[in-house]
Amino acid sequence: MYTKNNGSGENNVIQNRFTAYLLTAIHRKKATYLGACNKRREMELPTDPDDIVSVLDAMVNSAGDAPSPFPLFENDALEEALQKLSQRDRYIFLAHALYQRDFGNLASELGLTYQGAATAYHRARQKIKDTLGRNVK
Repeated sequence: MYTKNNGSGENNVIQNRFTAYLLTAIHRKKATYLGACNKRREMELPTDPDDIVSVLDAMVNSAGDAPSPFPLFENDALEEALQKLSQRDRYIFLAHALYQRDFGNLASELGLTYQGAATAYHRARQKIKDTLGRNVK
């Protein structure tokens, strides 16, 4: 026979404590999981095309001596080499190298020809290579 748990009696008190324990454990596990997801999300590069464009736009529109709005690189020399590039060349280099955007899309977006976008990418790559003093593939 089923009776309603009204909180009185030894069995009901134990059941209430166990339920409270489970709710607390679930709440803590959920908080830990969401915290880990947020931490992982902060460390990962975006893959959604809309997010990629907004991140690249933020990088292009950032001031030259201001800190990067989206720190992608742990290597200060690489970040300094990227800052030496023009905004357009930096955008083309990062969009192609990091997000595998093809030169045709970049060209139409920036009002260039396919060859112009490809040349800008290779010129930026060469400048970074020269700045770092080693091979960049």
